[in-house]
Amino acid sequence: MIAASIPTADFSVAQLATPQVPQAAALLLAINDDTAYSDECAWLLHCLTRWPPLQVGAVDHGQLVGVASGAVDERDPGLGWSHDLVVSASYQHHGVGAALLRAQLQGFRLLGCSRIRGQSPTRLASAIAFFEHFGFRVVDETTAAGFPGIADGTRVFITECAL
Repeated sequence: MIAASIPTADFSVAQLATPQVPQAAALLLAINDDTAYSDECAWLLHCLTRWPPLQVGAVDHGQLVGVASGAVDERDPGLGWSHDLVVSASYQHHGVGAALLRAQLQGFRLLGCSRIRGQSPTRLASAIAFFEHFGFRVVDETTAAGFPGIADGTRVFITECAL
């Protein structure tokens, strides 16, 4: 668990709480293809139960304005996956995404991960520059087949950083 909220300009970042899951799932639908709201809620609850420090939210005046979700690889416990990071449009470019990613990276460290990967479909490829500021680099390009939240056949960039 992340010990305390990380104070920032007008918002705070902390581990998601179960009551925030419905609002977090609604935010995540904006960047996930072909995902039902109920499936997003179920996946987030699973991740929150399994890897609590990796599910973080940004809150401003009681409203969830951003969320990051992640998991630890089942086959390689040293590898973490930063699955999703989304910020409400009016909060973009104000440090919310950076605060979420920093908190999530702290969670990966707490869980013993030494490498973190992310997946960016071509429609979100412009976000890769953001992740590069945190040490991520594109390590592979592939075509999605069974990737959660990414339509099959979509070109995907796999990014990775070492912790």
